Amino acid sequence: MKARILTSILAVVFSVAILNAANPNSVKYTNEETTAAGTVKEYTFCEKETLKPLNRAVYQYNANGELLEKVYYKWDNNTGWVSVQKYNYEYQDNKVASLIYSEWD
Repeated sequence: MKARILTSILAVVFSVAILNAANPNSVKYTNEETTAAGTVKEYTFCEKETLKPLNRAVYQYNANGELLEKVYYKWDNNTGWVSVQKYNYEYQDNKVASLIYSEWD
């Protein structure tokens, strides 16, 4: 039992360390808006020193907390936020019935 608990704790510590080590020169800003229709969560990553935008992820949930859509953007100095990837989820009986993936060049 103690081995399982220790292994679980170590797995969490290592996963957090790996996520932070992926880009140590960036900072993450979060924004969450909740309405009667659902919740929108936005994560924006910027350079730590200059605060220049790098990329952004937007997650849209329905009122039941089911993920409906997630969109990834990258920053372009000429045009602003540019869509990179999009996932649309459809549910049936509280399970994901279909997933639509889109990618832009």
